[in-house]
Amino acid sequence: MLRIPPSMIFNALAILSAALSALSLAVPEALLSAAFPPPAVGDPAWGALEVLYLRVAGATLVLSSAAELCLKDSAANGRLQSATYRRLMLGSILKALGYLAAFLSLPSLWSPLLLLLYLPACLLSLLVNSGTLWASGKNPQKPAASMALSPLPSSPIGWFYTILAAGFLAASLTCYLPEAAAAMSVTSLSKGPIMALLERTCAPGLLLASLACLNIRDAADRSRMGASTFKKLNLGLSGLAFASGFSLWASNLLISNSVLLAPAGVGLVCLLFSLSAQK
Repeated sequence: MLRIPPSMIFNALAILSAALSALSLAVPEALLSAAFPPPAVGDPAWGALEVLYLRVAGATLVLSSAAELCLKDSAANGRLQSATYRRLMLGSILKALGYLAAFLSLPSLWSPLLLLLYLPACLLSLLVNSGTLWASGKNPQKPAASMALSPLPSSPIGWFYTILAAGFLAASLTCYLPEAAAAMSVTSLSKGPIMALLERTCAPGLLLASLACLNIRDAADRSRMGASTFKKLNLGLSGLAFASGFSLWASNLLISNSVLLAPAGVGLVCLLFSLSAQK
């Protein structure tokens, strides 16, 4: 029986996440037009806010791709029992379940393109992460490490990532609130089912970003930020932040300068840590 190594599947998922991220950031209008064709007469069923949230969803896939590359390397080197990778697999499972829940919650929007974009990658990610996480805890020769973290960080850098994790978690939860657009100062824009789907598509990636921050916090407390895994995660967080800032800037909505500066600052700090941290 042919058995595909998990490292190859994680690599394929990383490539797919990067490709979908690039498309969502570069040509969101084309994706929206293909997924939700406008009626024969009248304006499209989506507007500037939908474009913004599709780009933000694409930004979260930058971090997803980085996490999947970390899991690819750990699978290839037999290190999946580590708490770091077990947390990433748990976060990836939650992300896949979140995507599936978003898709299943709005059957009126289902189309062939949405089926192609949501289901294959979600199901593949769910299967490989849940199967590998389960297997990592069943090897008596390599006992799995506990995923628990200490209640509070023990370093200033750890505190930075704890606050960042809380911010990503809050942003993820905000996507499920009825008036999530209020945070963007665009309450005058109406929100239909397409907007609801895109919001719920942003949330799982932001949750994974929160878990990635907690992993880096743990690394900072153990003086391990120079390891390649945490460099990749920091690079992924930096890409997420810069891409989110670009999404806000390109939206042409009434976004305050302070909102635009926040992701740029986070992206710069994470990039500096990625480039400068030593083993």
